[in-house]
Amino acid sequence: MEYGMVNVLDRHLEPVLVMLEQLVEVCPEDIWLDRRRNYWKHVLHAITGIAFWMRQQDETFQLPDFGNGISPDFEDESTASPTMAEVTGYIRQMKDKAVGFLKQLDDSGLLAASAVYPPMTQADVVIMQIRHIQHHIGYCNHILSESGHHTVLWQG
Repeated sequence: MEYGMVNVLDRHLEPVLVMLEQLVEVCPEDIWLDRRRNYWKHVLHAITGIAFWMRQQDETFQLPDFGNGISPDFEDESTASPTMAEVTGYIRQMKDKAVGFLKQLDDSGLLAASAVYPPMTQADVVIMQIRHIQHHIGYCNHILSESGHHTVLWQG
């Protein structure tokens, strides 16, 4: 086991991303499509943070394009829902992005300024994403539990 801080952060981020993907796998279609619960929007919103925060300085942020007026922002009303396969594919893309983000860092690089918001460090970005995604995992697990479905088990 490697003990550098990049490895420690990776050991916490990776299971969070696995859990997010599992939330899509276990979600019944009626809950996925329920606009009142916004289950899919919680998943999509959580993973879109990787696209925003784990960018390089010259990289432009782009929302995922599932067409049909689908937005990960809670303030925006979506006129359709993305498919589970679309969101799973996007989660996998963002997992690759997160791996690439961490691979380009060493322990001293974690203290470098964020390319997106320089008052924060790269370590802040990773920790913030772990916390943000875990919040939405908990929210979605609550939706599953209150509906009588099995929840995603905590990893890591």
